[in-house]
Amino acid sequence: MWISSIALAGGLLATGPILIHILFRRRYRTLDFAAMRFLLESLRRTKQRMRLEELILIALRVLLCLLVGLTLADIRAESLLPGRAAPTAHVFVLDDSFSFGQQAGEETLFSKAAAGVADIISSLPDNDMVAIVSACQPGTGDPLGHLVLAGELKREDFLRRLTSLRPGDLRADFPRALSAVVELLASQQDMLGRVYVVSDFREIDFVGPQQLESLGKAFKAVVQAPAELTLLDYGLPCADNLTVERVELGQNLVVTGVPAQVRVVVRNNGRQTAKDPRVTVEIGSVKLPTASLPPLPVGQTASANFDYLFPEAGPAGVKVSTTPDSLAADNTGWLALNVREALRALIVDGSDDPARADSASFCLRHALDPSGTGEYHQRVDVVAPKAIPKDDLGRYDVVFLANVGDFGPAVSADGKTVRPNLEALRAYVRDGGGLGIFVGDAATADVYNGLMYEDGAGLSPLPLQPAPPPKPDPETYVRIRPDSIAADSMLKIFTLDDGKLSGLVRFYVHLAARKPQDVTFSRDVGPPQVLASFNDADQSPAVAKRSYGKGTVIMWYTSADTRWTDWPKNFSFLPVVNDMAWQLARASREDFHGQVGQEIYYPVPAALADATSIMLKTPAYPAEDLQALQLRGEEGRKVAAFPDVRQAGLYRMEFVLADRTRRTVLFSRHVDPAEGDLAKARADQVADAVGQEHTYRGELALGGKALEPDKPRRAYWWIFLVLALLVLAAESFLGQRFGHYATQMDSARDRSA
Repeated sequence: MWISSIALAGGLLATGPILIHILFRRRYRTLDFAAMRFLLESLRRTKQRMRLEELILIALRVLLCLLVGLTLADIRAESLLPGRAAPTAHVFVLDDSFSFGQQAGEETLFSKAAAGVADIISSLPDNDMVAIVSACQPGTGDPLGHLVLAGELKREDFLRRLTSLRPGDLRADFPRALSAVVELLASQQDMLGRVYVVSDFREIDFVGPQQLESLGKAFKAVVQAPAELTLLDYGLPCADNLTVERVELGQNLVVTGVPAQVRVVVRNNGRQTAKDPRVTVEIGSVKLPTASLPPLPVGQTASANFDYLFPEAGPAGVKVSTTPDSLAADNTGWLALNVREALRALIVDGSDDPARADSASFCLRHALDPSGTGEYHQRVDVVAPKAIPKDDLGRYDVVFLANVGDFGPAVSADGKTVRPNLEALRAYVRDGGGLGIFVGDAATADVYNGLMYEDGAGLSPLPLQPAPPPKPDPETYVRIRPDSIAADSMLKIFTLDDGKLSGLVRFYVHLAARKPQDVTFSRDVGPPQVLASFNDADQSPAVAKRSYGKGTVIMWYTSADTRWTDWPKNFSFLPVVNDMAWQLARASREDFHGQVGQEIYYPVPAALADATSIMLKTPAYPAEDLQALQLRGEEGRKVAAFPDVRQAGLYRMEFVLADRTRRTVLFSRHVDPAEGDLAKARADQVADAVGQEHTYRGELALGGKALEPDKPRRAYWWIFLVLALLVLAAESFLGQRFGHYATQMDSARDRSA
């Protein structure tokens, strides 16, 4: 690569023949006698002729030096003009987030931007360098993550590939992309840098305190690289855009044979009211009936619920679609879930003999699992307080305490009294488990106000009055007040028919609990909430609820057996107990769902830990190859992970076991719904985010000219070389013709004369 300074050096060399002529020109002595007058006149004419010949030869020699300099520099004649730019490193930050896929006529904004970048690259000089950094994944090297000479780029093939690119499903990370640009420019410190940010410039990326801080630092580093900064805005307002904001389950877990609910939340991110939004749900090969939503104003959300009965256990995938609009990427949502065979419940019974019909758990057990075989998709185990499986509580979805007074005290190594079963129960609820409590004769105020309440930081929502419970008397009872029942609670059945159903249930004995306004509670746990009250004189709480860590506790201040109440004999007992179990059921600890870019992370259960191979199918399979995964050890367990999650959709992780059977686990990744907000940032807002001197060119999607790039330089060295040879030949011929290259014989003759 030659630069114009070489041409300047050639020009300086061209002054050599002139200096040589001046220093070594011929000198004559003047003879002042009359006989030589005729000869002097002849010499004068000869001198004029020789001077003309010398000037011609000097001009040819000067031209020859200039042509040699131009040949070596390989530049055009106009490159000698002042202000000619040196070779430049052009780095493009290309926004390939899914919002750039907005449709604009028959093209997308991204395709228009890619074509604009291709036009600029095609016009660059051969000795300029170019790189293209992805705004979403600057570390991948795509589309062109390193600087390459434009002349070595194979432009036609590369530009064809560039214009065929499509935006991905990720959000743009401009600060990280600009940091990658600074690293590229640092590798070419002797070149001028020009950085082009090619984007749709949405408010979500360029407006807000966080964006101002992070982008300001990143752009400042680019300008200090140093580099000239140009913003190419291909964004357009979007009239119609519905975004699938959330896809979620209506309950914590899905069980075969039990109706499940899929809830879809849709947001109108357009600029006009969506008049007839529709939502479609597909579960496997089953397509549910389309749901029509009411007209949706700008910026508002609407939800639709879909009920479905999963026929078999195992992994299942849900696909949600909305009405097609200008941005297709956020019209689809995904949800992966694991369908269970049954809900697993554990009942801790404080009775002497839990198997007896008058035990505290008999009615509760048969309400949850009438056949005792899990036929109704709920399996129940009953244990005594001392036999709580403290090391295996995690396999249960919900735990019930029935007439439990204590939890089996033990003596620790330092001589203190501890209750490891109670500690295991606390850890279970804190980790997301659900706990239902029914009191009884064994539930004393000392235990439930001390170990269970712990000054408002324990499992029990409310403390009990110190008075002992009265003896059951069928003639003395209380009922649930229908007007005290909390909305959307499991007791809504008692509000039917103006609350007449509550008049059919009598509670002979209940423990008096203090009201929430009369107690203090720890801020580390949720505040207590009374779900219903009795109609006694004090209107004492009948059932209360509180959050504890990630889990929930619901406590009844009466029992679940027929000694304290006739409720188990009433048909309302069955739906209330089952609703309570499903409300308390812990959510799956396996994280199958997430956003694009979030790593797939799967703690492998023991049944799959000895798999001979693990393969992952991405949503692009079979167009994209299978991904082989390796198990890694982490904190005493095995984990399978896949970090390169770039696409929305379902990911299938297949385990091949030693007996050649296959097990599949589904994972879903959903686009970031915030990226569906296509509100356009104004030029002044973008300038505030940049905070540095820059050139801004907007409305390029409407056909505006991105830049007036330099015309491409071509190689003219061979022309200069041919001309130099021709000049050299002419100079040699004329020199011989004029007699300026005398032979040795001529020189000897001149000396003898």
